[in-house]
Order: sequence, then C-alpha cells, then structure tokens
Amino acid sequence: MALILLLLVVFAVVFVAIRYPGVQTKVAQKAAEYISRTIDHEVTIGRVDIEFFSNVILEQVKVLDYRGEELFYVGRAKADISLFSIFQPNTLGIATLELQEPRANLVQYEGTDSLNLSTFITSLGNLITKDTTKASQPFEFSIDELIIKNGAFTYDDFNRPRTDYGIDYFHLGIDSISARFTEFEPGDTLKVRVTDLTAFERPSGIQLHNLDVLMTYASTFWEWDELDLRVNESNVQEYIRFDYNRFGNFSDFIDSVTMTARVKDSRVYSRDIALFAPQIKDYDENAYIASGEFEGRVAEFVATNLDIKYGQNTHIVGTMNVDGLPNWGETFANIRLQPSTLNADDIKQFLPADAYTIASRLGTVKIDGRFLGFYNDFVANGSFATALGNVQSDINMKINRSNNASSYRGRLKTQNFNIGRLIGNADVIKTITMDGRVVGSGFTLEDARMEINADIAQLHLLDYNYRNIRTDGTLSRQRYEGRFAIADPNLVFTANGEVNLANNNQAFNLRADLDKADLKALRISDKSVIVQANADLNFRGLRLDDFEGTAFFDSAAVTYEGQRVALDTIRVQSRIGEGIRSLTLRSTPLALRVSGDFDYSVLIDDLKQLVQEYQLNFESNDAATAAYYSRKRSSNRPEYSLDYDLYLRRVNPLIHLFVPELTVSDFSKLEGTFRHGNTVILTSYAQIDTILYDDVTLYQNDIELSTSKLQNSPDVLASAQFTSEKQVLPSVGETERLLLEAIWSERTIGFYTNLLQPAFNNQATVVGDVNFLQDRLQVVFGRSNITLRETPWAFQPGSMVYISENGKRFDFEELILSNQDQIIRVDGAIGQDPGSTLVASIKNFDLRNLNPLMPEQIRGTLNAELTAQDIYNNALLNAGMRVDSFYLDNVLIGDIRGKGDWNNAQQQMVVDVDVERNNKKVLTLTGNYYPRAEEEQLDMLAVLDETQLKIVEPILKPIMSQLEGTMEGRIRVLGRLSAPILTGSVMVTGGQFRFDYLGTTYRFSDRVYFGANSISFRNAQLRDLYGNVGTVTGGIAHDGFQNMVLDLNARFRNLMILNTTYEQNELYYGTAFGTGTASVLGPVDNLKIDVNARSDANTRIVVPLDNQTDLARKDFIRFVNRNISDSTGVAVAVEEQKVDLSGINMNFDLDVTDDAYFEIIIDRQTGDVIRGSGSGQIQMTIDTRGEFNMYGNFEIANGAYNLNLLEGVVSREFRVTPGGTLSWNGDPLEGIMDLRATYTQSASLADIMTTRGESDLTSAPQGRYPVTAIVDLKGPILTPEIQLGLDFESMPANARLQLDPIIAAIRNDENELNRQVFSLLVLRRLAPIGMFASFDNAGVSAVGGSLGSLLTGQLSGLLNSIDSNLEVDIGLGDVSQDALSTLQLRLSYTFFQGRLRVSSQTGIGAAAQSEQAGGNNRSSYQGNWSIEYYITQSGELRARLEYNTLPENYRTRVSNTQRLSLLHTKRFDNLRELFGRDRDARRERRREQRETPIILDSDPRMNL
Repeated sequence: MALILLLLVVFAVVFVAIRYPGVQTKVAQKAAEYISRTIDHEVTIGRVDIEFFSNVILEQVKVLDYRGEELFYVGRAKADISLFSIFQPNTLGIATLELQEPRANLVQYEGTDSLNLSTFITSLGNLITKDTTKASQPFEFSIDELIIKNGAFTYDDFNRPRTDYGIDYFHLGIDSISARFTEFEPGDTLKVRVTDLTAFERPSGIQLHNLDVLMTYASTFWEWDELDLRVNESNVQEYIRFDYNRFGNFSDFIDSVTMTARVKDSRVYSRDIALFAPQIKDYDENAYIASGEFEGRVAEFVATNLDIKYGQNTHIVGTMNVDGLPNWGETFANIRLQPSTLNADDIKQFLPADAYTIASRLGTVKIDGRFLGFYNDFVANGSFATALGNVQSDINMKINRSNNASSYRGRLKTQNFNIGRLIGNADVIKTITMDGRVVGSGFTLEDARMEINADIAQLHLLDYNYRNIRTDGTLSRQRYEGRFAIADPNLVFTANGEVNLANNNQAFNLRADLDKADLKALRISDKSVIVQANADLNFRGLRLDDFEGTAFFDSAAVTYEGQRVALDTIRVQSRIGEGIRSLTLRSTPLALRVSGDFDYSVLIDDLKQLVQEYQLNFESNDAATAAYYSRKRSSNRPEYSLDYDLYLRRVNPLIHLFVPELTVSDFSKLEGTFRHGNTVILTSYAQIDTILYDDVTLYQNDIELSTSKLQNSPDVLASAQFTSEKQVLPSVGETERLLLEAIWSERTIGFYTNLLQPAFNNQATVVGDVNFLQDRLQVVFGRSNITLRETPWAFQPGSMVYISENGKRFDFEELILSNQDQIIRVDGAIGQDPGSTLVASIKNFDLRNLNPLMPEQIRGTLNAELTAQDIYNNALLNAGMRVDSFYLDNVLIGDIRGKGDWNNAQQQMVVDVDVERNNKKVLTLTGNYYPRAEEEQLDMLAVLDETQLKIVEPILKPIMSQLEGTMEGRIRVLGRLSAPILTGSVMVTGGQFRFDYLGTTYRFSDRVYFGANSISFRNAQLRDLYGNVGTVTGGIAHDGFQNMVLDLNARFRNLMILNTTYEQNELYYGTAFGTGTASVLGPVDNLKIDVNARSDANTRIVVPLDNQTDLARKDFIRFVNRNISDSTGVAVAVEEQKVDLSGINMNFDLDVTDDAYFEIIIDRQTGDVIRGSGSGQIQMTIDTRGEFNMYGNFEIANGAYNLNLLEGVVSREFRVTPGGTLSWNGDPLEGIMDLRATYTQSASLADIMTTRGESDLTSAPQGRYPVTAIVDLKGPILTPEIQLGLDFESMPANARLQLDPIIAAIRNDENELNRQVFSLLVLRRLAPIGMFASFDNAGVSAVGGSLGSLLTGQLSGLLNSIDSNLEVDIGLGDVSQDALSTLQLRLSYTFFQGRLRVSSQTGIGAAAQSEQAGGNNRSSYQGNWSIEYYITQSGELRARLEYNTLPENYRTRVSNTQRLSLLHTKRFDNLRELFGRDRDARRERRREQRETPIILDSDPRMNL
C-alpha cells in the first residue's frame, strides 16, 4: 500500500513538472542531443511550450547538415492541434500551423550528386527502428491552415555555374516569404489554395508582390486557377497552365513549355518574363490584355478572342495562329483581324532590321482584313489605312531575299500611297494613286517583267507629282512597247512606239509629241527650263560607220531662267559627202563640229592603238615593244585628218546630266586637230576660266597638249601643261599658281610641279625625270622642296624608284623624305621574286603636319614600320605602328599601338590594335583581314572601355560636332575594308553632341546599336542643356559610312529645338522650346528637317525684315548671291568666291502660343520693331536654294510697337491692341499686317480748349488726363496704310459737354488730327488748335509748355521705374507760378497682370479763385477715382466705376458724382466673327500653356 502511494505521488510530481515550459524545454533539449548523436546532424531547440492535446510551441529550432551548415531553422512554430489521442497515436490533425522566420537551405555541394537534405533523410533511419514482425499502421495527418511569416529558402547546386541574368533554377535565394495556405490535398498531385503570398528572389531581383491562386502541381504540369499574380510590374489574372516533361524545361521556356491560358484585364512586361526566359532579355515591351485565350508554346501558338493593346499604338482584335517566334524572319502567321491598329515601333524588337525599316514607314496601320504567310511571301486582302496612304488589295507577293527578286499578281488600288518611302527609295518615287492590274516580277529596270494596265491619277516621281497617266503596255528585258500618255499641268506628252532602254543597246523608233515640259516644276532642273518639241527619232544602221540620220526636234522652244529661246529645231546630224564626213550638233548649250575624211570605227581604233602604244612606252619592256612593232603591219589605209571645235556656250545643264560634280565657265572653247599618217599628231587647246569638281575649285585655267609619234617607232615627242592661277582644295583651303608640266623627248619625260599656299606658308615643288631604261622605268627625284608648317621637307638626292615587269615590280633606292628628325623612308623591292622585300618606315612624324589637309585638328608622334616580302606569291607582311599622345581636336584619345602579321596559309592579316589612356586600355581591335576576299574581308572585334566618343566625330561631322563622353561595348567589324559592316552596340556614358543644323546641344546616356548599314537608337532619351527630355527613334543609314542618310523621329516636351544666332541664319533665328514631333530625313547634302511643335515658354524667335540684298553663306544655309555671275554660280570677283553645292530643307510648323516671345525687326537702324506674344499657326521654310518663306496667321495677345520719330531722337513704345494680326503667304517681306497700336500720355485738356490768340482758361478742366494716340496699320508689312487717331476715353464727365465739339472738330480735320498726334508723341502734350500752322505768341507758350512737359515726363518716368505695375504722372503745364499752384498728380496701379486698374487723380485747384470776404486766394482739394476691370483678357468686355469731384465755376462748392459703365468693343470683318466664340480646343491649349513651367529666366524685353 505504501509503494502504491509512493508511485502515485511520483507520478503526480512528474505530471505536474512536465507541464512547465522549463521542464519541457530541458527534456526537449536532452532529446535533441540524443537525436544529434543518433543521426549525426546537430539538432538544437531553444524553447518548448506544450499544452497537451491543445497546442505546441517550439522556438529557435535549428538543424545543421552533415557539413555543419544550417539546413533548417524555425524562429517560432505554433501548432494548434485539432485531433490527437493517446489511444490513436497514428492520427494527428492540426488546425493551424504558424511558422515564423522559417529557413530552409538545400545544398548540393561541389563534387557530390545529392542534396544535403537527402543525407538528412537517410540519417533519420538511424533514429527509427522498425519492427518488421508487426504490420505497420498508416499514419493519418491533416492540416487545415499553414501560415508562414518572413520565411526564407535557398537552393544551391555548386556543380552548376551561376547564370548572369534572370532566375537561376540551380541557385535560388528567396527571402521575405509570407503566405497563407489552405484547402490542402496532398498526394502525388499536390493541390492547395495560396493566399497573399509575397516573396523576393534576391539574385534575380524578382519581387512577388502578391499571389492568390488555387494551385495544382504535378511532375508534368503546373496549373494556376482563380489567378491573381503580381510579379514586379506584371499582373496576370484568370487561368494559366504550364505543361512540360520536367520542371527543368523552364530554362528553355520558349520551345519546351506549353502554355494554356485564359487571361483578362492583365498587363505583362517583357522584362519580367525575361527573368524566366532570358532569350527575350533584350526586349523592353509591355502589353495590356483585355481578353485572350492562348494555347501552345511561345514558338508556336494559337490565340483566339484577342483584345490586346501593345506598345503605344498597337491594338489587336481578332485571332491568330503563329509559328516560328522569336525568329520573325521564319515566322508563319495566319491572322484574321477585325478593325485593329498596328505600329512597327511597337514590334521592332521582333523584326529583322530590314523588315522593320519597311514596316516602320507605314506608321500606325489601321487594318481590317486577313494576312496569311511569311513576311516575305504572303497573301493580303483587305483595307489598310497607313501613314503612307490607303491601300485596298487582293494581291499575292513573294519577296526573294537571296536574289532580291520579287513577284506579284493581283488588283491594287491606292490612294496617295507613298510607295517610295515604303521601299526606301523616296528620292525617286513617292506617292501613287492608281487603280489597275499588275502582273510581273522585279522592282528594278533590269529585272522587271510586267504587264501594266492602269489608270494612274497621280504618281510622285523624282520630286514631282505627275497626274493623269494612262499606260497600256509591256515592259520586258528593259524594253517597253505600247502607248503611254500624260496629261499633267506641267507635262503633256504622248508617245507610241518602241523604246529599248538597255545600256549599250539603246534604240528608238517612235514618234513623240511633247506639248509642254516644265523641267523646274517637274523638279528635273533647279533652273527654270520649259521645253516644247515634237520629236522624230529616226536612226538608220546599227554599225557606227553606217550611222546616218538625224535626231530631229521640231517646233522646239526652251525657256531658260525666264528667257525664252525658240530653237525651232535641235538637230544632230551625220553626213557623208564627197569623201568628207561631218558631224554637227547645234543646240543652245553647245555646238560641236567634227569634219574630216575619217570613219568613226577607224578613228576609234586608231585612238585606242595610240593609247596602247603610249602604254607600251610606260611599261618599258623592250622585248614586248619590239615584238609589237614587228607584228604591226604597215597601214595601207590612206592618211586622214580631222578638225574639231567644241564651243561650250552654256553647257553646264548638259554636263550636270552626266557629271553632276563638274561645272565649267560658260563660253569656254576647246579646239584641236588630229592627223593620222606616218606620223600621228594630236593637238588640243582649252581655256576655261573656272572649273568646279566636287569641292575642288580652279580659276583661270589653261590646258595645252601636243603629241607627235611615228607610226612604226616608239619614239615620242610631246608636251603637256596645265596652269591654274588660283585654287580652292577640300580640307586644304586656298592655294595659288598650280603648274603641272611634262616634256616627253624620246626616252625621257621631265616633270615639274609647283603649288603655293601663302596662308600657311606651305609650298610644294617636285622636280624629276622619268627615264625609259632597258625593261624598266626609272623615276628620279631632283631637288624638290616641300614646306609644311614653315618647316622644309626634301627628297634625299639620289632617291629613285624603278618600275619594271609590266608594272609589277617596284625597286626603291633610298627614297627618303625628311625634315630634321622626321623621316619617311622606303627601301627594297616589290616583285614576283620570292626574295623581294620592301621596308617602309616613318620615324618621329609630327601628325600636326597633316592638319592643313584635314577638317579635324590632330596631333601626336607617329612611328611605324612595314616589312613586305614576296607579296605576289607567299606574302609575308609585318607591320607595326605607335602614336604617342594622340589628340583629336585637343581631346586626348590616348597612345595607339598596333601591329599586323600576315598569315600566308590563311591568306589573312592578323591585326591587333589597342588604345591606352592613363595606363588603361580603352579600346582594343583584334581579328583578321582577308584582303583577297571580295566581300568578307574583315573579321574583327572591337572592345571599348571608356573610349572617347570623340573618335567617331570625323564620320559624323556633317551631322554632329562637339562630341563628348565615353563608350563601352563590343563591336563586330565585318565586310569590306572600303565599306566595313559594324554590328553590336555600345553604351554611351556622359554623351553630348551638337546638332549642327539646329545649333542645339543635347546630352544622353544610352545604348547605340550598329547594324549592317545603320546606326540606330531605340527610344533614346535626349536632354537639352536645361534638362528637358525628348525621345529619339531611328538612325543613320550608310553605305560603308559613306552617303549617310538620316531617318530620325523625335517626340519631345518643352525641348530646345532651335538655338541659332543672326550670324548663323539671318533669315530667322533665336531660341525655341517646343512640345511635339520632329523628323530628320535624307542625305546630309539634301537634308529635310520637319518640326511640328507647339511653342513653350522661353521661346524667342526673331524675324528681321531689313536684310540687305547681298546675302552670303551662313553656316548651314546657302544664300543667294545677287552679284552678276555665269552659270557656274561664281561671281566675277575671284577673291570673293564661295561655292557650296550642298543644301538643306527646313520646315518649322509651329503652333505658337501666348508664352512665346517674338520680334519682327522692320528697321534695326531706327529701332522699329514689333514684339510681344500671341498665338497662331506659323510655318517657316527654307529650301536648298536659300529661299525663305513664311505662311500662316499670327494674332497678337500682348505686344508692343517701337516707333521712332525724328531719326531716332524721339522713341515711343506703343502697345499693340490684342487681336491684331500678322499674316504671311510666302515671301516674309510681303506679309500683311492689321494692327492697332496705342500710346497713352497724360496731358492737360486745357491746351486744346485754347485757340490761337485766346488764353481764357477759366472754364477748362484742371489737371492732366490720359490721352491715347492711336495708330492703325493695315496692308503690306513694310508699306502699310497708316491711320492716326486720338482717344479721350478718360475725359472727365464734367468736361465732355464743352470738349466733345472740339474733339469732333479735331477728328474731322485730318491735318489737325495729325498735328495733335505729333504733338502728343513728340512734346508729350496737346497743342492749341492750329498751333503749328503759324508761330506768334503761342510759340513762347509752346516753349514753356514743352519745358514743363519735359520735367514732368522725366519725373514720371523715374517713379514708374520703381514698379512696372505703377504709373505716376505729374501734371505741370509749364513753369509759371499759376501752373505750380494747379499741380496735378495722377496715380495708377494694375493688378492681375493688367486686368484690374485702379486710378486716382488729385491736385490743388482754384476752386474758388478769390473769396471776396477775405480777399485771399484759397486752394481746395480735388480728386477723381476710377476702377476699371477687363472682364475678358483681351479687354473686349470691361467694366468701369468712377467717382469724380466736379468744381462748379460759378459757385464755391464742389459736387460729387458716381458712374458705373459697361463697355464692349470688338473688331470684326463679318458677322460670324462678331458673334462667334472661341473653340474648345483653343481654351484647352491655353490651359496647357498656363500649366507649363518656365525653366529659364524671363527675357527682360518681354516686359512690355
């Protein structure tokens, strides 16, 4: 009994003790130590609190893996037990399990093939001993809710490398995990509802903002139902399911994961998807999905019920089946679109560069139709409304990219469709409106095969819009046969017959009637040329010697530059008569006469033979020469001769058809003879005043040539001389006295050249001989003198070159050109001999020597060496160079090191070049050069690291300058050396450039992309000097960095778009800030700049209308020179020559708002200027000929007109009444103005109540009142009709009765009215009626009055300068005692930007001139108050409240009056203007203007 009692006591003690957390913790820790020893994994528990059968709390539970690293950790775990019984230990139910700060770290260590978790699970077997003799009962576990707070999970497989971008499925690091999990359905397929799940995957930066989903996960699929997913910026709702073979397929998402989705009201960003599918990481796209059903892989999918908004302007509604993404070039699409829009800019990332180039030109396309096929092989039917025009089509087109061949068939109808921009040939063809059928192939003349039957309403071809064209014919093999007619206002033409357009086989058999061809209107000629003719082309014979016939133009007339020349006929005729052949051409440009006893073929053959024999002499191969003359048979043909005269009347229009770069002076003459017999003699002489070729200009030129050679002997006696008095050479500047002279006598040619450049003290004189030796030519340089930068360079005496082996071998013997320690030396030989070796070296060469020849200034010291051996066979080439401290325009590029080694087996030059600056490599260029390859000559890689952006300025110089910043990136260099292809991209940091055409400087830090023939920007952000932002898209197309063509489009807000000065552009200049769009299109020598913008604050535009007639070239604008010149465009004064054949088209279409400031300078010498602010639509254009035009209307809202009188002695600023207009329709000098300007001056009204000889002022009102001078200006802006007027609106009420007749009389007398206005402006006072008609005593009064007015004007001006809203006027008629006793003071102050004006006039008046009682004069106070408010901003509707004190002349008291008035004034030309209201759009625009912030200080000139 005692034992039982003891056991009960012990049990009771243990039962009570174990319910305490301290005991529980101690027991748990002992158990953890046991478990740690058993499973060989350290397990620790911080605290335990168990309430039996109710809940369990564990804190700081940690499990370490077998390497002692943390495997699991739980900061606090609380489990609410819903089902447990000691009688059913295999059943456990948990209502809620809450885990705080749980962490799981799964690791597969390097060199192992299993997770640390696997080892842990295996070790648990040591803890559990299973009795195999008894059948085990299943353990039933359930959980209703799992809550995780601030959890973390990591997974690392150290056998796998880390990825650089996106989520790494083998290296995961997830923090901040919080969620609620319910509705568990465990098993092979796990199903759970997830609510409010948030997490952050640290390495990839993926932020899971929220996930609500009913999720089902299995080994082959992952389903997300009732979905609301927010990852980073993306949000997806509704339903998504992923099917895959294994979970690892997500690393190849595009091709390996099938997706089924029903999505609505979702937005997806590509940069978020790219974190899971790195293949699209270079894309930056987003789409709003209103609805859509998708099924398939990204590479191949079907989408139905689509309603997607993508990018800025793409809205797709319909269905599509797409196969081939993301390779757009191989993507097949079956798309059925309901009314939708598509913009290429939105899908640029997915398009090949050439496809995007074409598609982007269509702008935002409105589509209703079907597209089936590839982008280069498709069937399209439907309607398309594009930025290039409207198209209705039912056509099949195939584009073969490999051979550039295309075929097409179908019916096509277009409306103003810009086909030129579509095919990238806008310089040739632009818009077309047609309806017809076309069947054919090819887009070029050479490969086109087509049948055309069409009515063409308009065709914009070669810068002209042809109208009313009908064609019915066949074009094949460059031959057109059929009928062609044009009935255009500037071209009326019909033709019938056959025309062969093939080169070298051109033949004409047709009759054409050319009723009119206006070549300038047709944009064929810059000059005004109108041609009329009936042409009959009739050639007989295909062999040249049989050619006999005419090209006859009947009834021909040419109007050239306004001068009509009736040619009657233009005739080209070849005749043979009496053994004499004559060829004549008679026309206005030139006249040619060739006459002699010759045949065309014989003459041509003999000239070729003569050239060949001269070539033999230069080859200096005696054996070949002897063999030639031994084979040459004595000619049995009779001797013949011919004379020729070529008279170049005004030949430049004709020359420019064939050689556009060449221009010669008019009335030049070339004459000579050719005699062929035993001795062949050719003479020629030409005298040409001016020769222009590209950028080369030569003045006062003489050319003489005389050569004589025996038929059967190589001996030659010849002389040639070219002299030019003055030259302008590109990148060199002006030079003088160019002389090229050569004398050929038997076996020696002596040559002498000389050129001077006095501006730089440069001179070049090179003298030497060319000797024809046995089997070789010897070039010996004599005592030559070359002076660069005032330092002499000279050839070393004895320097010579030998040329042999038919020009394939060159031997250099000490060919040295030196200046002190600067040496250029060439030794050795180049030939077919394997041992021939050439060594060329440059030592200590100062690069500044090249500056006179270059547009950029460079400096540095060059050392280089080249060794070449056996270059014709097994070439061995080694080259090395070093440039120390290379500067470009005073910007340090760095030290340049480079070498090249020839690999003959691979036929390649291995190139290695690097640039080092501040002990850091900023540029490396490595790779191979294959000089013998036709196309792929280059295979190099350029790596840039803080490379100066300045190095690319030379190739961008025509467009941009003053480049700053650095570049970082990788560029692949391919293609030919003469036309390299650069691909890749660079990141520009701290970039800055000046856009020379607009004078604006922009800053940017963005990526620049290099394509095969382009430099492009993808929504690059530009900032002006004030931080305003614009976005630029587009690029620069080029052909091997030649013939650059810009195609840039910009959107901007409050961006500086113009920053020019008078010196740069005297047509219009200033600073402009705008919001809108701009485009730059075309080659640099014919650039078109279009700006369509709304002006913003701080816009200041100045348009001077007083330009002189002798305009000159200012920067990028080519002005017209009015001096007398010939058709070369060169003025008579040679020293003043400036010729620039480049051009630019600028078109500014501005929506000018009230916050823009303008100045129109009428005469800067006198200061006559109209300035202020207003609104209107203004278009300003400049074309390549320098013609400036303005169009539009401008309504002034707040302005001033500075009027200067008496040659500037008197200057008055008039306020322009709001509503005045300026309008232009072309020439800015022919603008029309309709303005009213007012000038208000306080003046005494007593003056006009005094007539000549009368001075009784007892009844005149006292004080000074505002009197307004009015000037109405209507008509031409330079010669308007002027109407003067006076306004006495502020006249006191008590004086109106007596002043109204006087005012009416003044207004009815134009001369008196003009005199009063003149007096008010000049003398600041009104004048007595008829005062200026004659001078008597009134003259004395006038002098006194003028002095008083002068004093009051100066004092009033001083007080007014204190505050621009304050007006103070002190009334002092003259300096007499009486005037001082009636001193008047007028104060006025304006509020709300001038809309509310409060005025007060006070003074000391003689209300009672003499009081009989006291006998003393007494002064009394007089005062008038008025409040005037502009109800409308323009002042058309205003209210006025007056309070006046009125002295009564015959009584001693003062009476008071009050008056309230409402005044409405409106200027109108018709009743619609009178009763019309402003449009809502105008009010909205003004609201936006008021909200636009000002970023610059206001111009003080705008304080009107």
